Amino acid sequence: MRNPDEVKIELSALSTRGNVFAGRKEVRELHEILNSDEHVLALTSGNYDGRSWVMAATSERILFLDKVMFVGMKKLEIVLTDLKEAAYERDGIGSCLFFVRNDGARCIVKSVNKATAPEFAVAVNEHLEKLRNPPKPAPVLPPIAVVAAESRQFEYTCPHCQARLGVDNAWINLDLECPECRQGIRPRPTLRTIAPPPGQEAPADAPEGGGELRPESGYKHSTSIFSWWIWLLLALLLAFMIVGTSRWVGGNFSCSAGKVEKTR
Repeated sequence: MRNPDEVKIELSALSTRGNVFAGRKEVRELHEILNSDEHVLALTSGNYDGRSWVMAATSERILFLDKVMFVGMKKLEIVLTDLKEAAYERDGIGSCLFFVRNDGARCIVKSVNKATAPEFAVAVNEHLEKLRNPPKPAPVLPPIAVVAAESRQFEYTCPHCQARLGVDNAWINLDLECPECRQGIRPRPTLRTIAPPPGQEAPADAPEGGGELRPESGYKHSTSIFSWWIWLLLALLLAFMIVGTSRWVGGNFSCSAGKVEKTR
């Protein structure tokens, strides 16, 4: 049995024009016949076995209803699991609905309502197709294990100035700038880790400082005292000093030899 208010809402929301029968006395008592999980798909009317019926297609069956005064509700039904198809036919005399069972038996309803009978047959056939081919449940995928990446720092050598930098593993393959030569770099992972993962401390027997490069903050760390161009200037200056000194010593020696010869 269904709630009568819910059935009224369901009938008013029908996609077919069968809701014009919602005021019929048979339809007003439909909630007493329906099962708790049974829903109405379409409504129409027609003559069968010498009697006029209101027909209701539900999710489980096709109901033939006729409310007779002083007798009560007369009811026939065709279970959808026994039904093969429903067909509508219209000719010059009138229109008919055919219900063909799986065993080949046919139920012919004549003088059906021309406005609602075609939609009634379509609604029945569509629901029969759903019953024969129920939708496949979506596959349940196993949960994806989310592994938190450990923060580690490793040593990376700049390919331009050869400065040794402390780089976090989160910066691997990112376009960065070397803090020494200001050239673009893209750090690559190495095997040498210069900072332990969070939650781990250096061994107790390790010397103070760990004997390895440890960055203070960020990724801009270098072991060189001066920039590369300062080392280059110092090397050139030293070369000029050596060349100048050698020339000066050679010139003084030549001058001294000339003076000795003139004295003689």
